[in-house]
Amino acid sequence: MSKNRKDVIVDEIRYWKENKLLPDKYCDFLLALYTEGESGADKEKKVSRTSPWLATYYSVNFLLIPLSFTVIYFTENGIILQSLLLTGFAASSFLMQSLIKKENAPVELPLVITLIIVFLLTTSSAAYYFPVIYAEGVALLNAVGWMTIGMQRGLFYVKVSGIALLAGTLISMLIR
Repeated sequence: MSKNRKDVIVDEIRYWKENKLLPDKYCDFLLALYTEGESGADKEKKVSRTSPWLATYYSVNFLLIPLSFTVIYFTENGIILQSLLLTGFAASSFLMQSLIKKENAPVELPLVITLIIVFLLTTSSAAYYFPVIYAEGVALLNAVGWMTIGMQRGLFYVKVSGIALLAGTLISMLIR
């Protein structure tokens, strides 16, 4: 069978699968049959997962959390320099999210890291400039933001983390 004809058939099967004209397992079987074991989507995923930069993106992004804690708790820099560094960390984590998204790889880890860094940035800045009540209010806003992002993106653990942060902040406020 000619390559052009196979491509037409494969495209038609994908259309059937996307529009639920046939059950997924039938479409998967037909795609495996006509693509000789690997569909085009599977090939794209394998290529993107083996990107040499992907591990580097994840590693650098993961190292931003200990660096953030180091900047806040173990340096004697002023709050302005700490805030600038944390803003840079959050921006670079956000940038790495977009780079990882271009690789068709999961972006959940960079999202969580960005949320943690933004939480550290906002609460440490609020605690320095305002009374404790405002810092706890900022923590509550972060918790609501986490729950909202978790609901929008369908990330269960981000919703649960937001609920845990909300509960912890409320308990902290009640203990005072």
